[in-house]
Amino acid sequence: MTSSLKLIAAAVVASAGLVFAAPALAESPAQISLQIQYDNSALASSPGAQTVLESLREQANDACRYDAPISNAPRVDRDCAEEAVARAVAHIDHPQLTAAYLGTTANGTRLLASLD
Repeated sequence: MTSSLKLIAAAVVASAGLVFAAPALAESPAQISLQIQYDNSALASSPGAQTVLESLREQANDACRYDAPISNAPRVDRDCAEEAVARAVAHIDHPQLTAAYLGTTANGTRLLASLD
């Protein structure tokens, strides 16, 4: 199985925890660095590209996970995760993966266009 590693950086848009902080105490968005792993040979087919996309989403969710203030319940910053996936798809730049991504998200075209 051939796999490829890519380093993708995505800006974390405000986390939900900042809602409880005073505006003067709000932190600026942080940068995350996400090393993704995917099976390059899977991109040869549409179902394989869908599997790679699902894996990218899982990896992005893991990277954008945080504990909510007060309850310490695990949460995922959806903006962070979506941007990380969009950046990964744009960076990998494979037609099957791009088609799978655009077919599963309403914001896909906008997110990919904003990365140029």
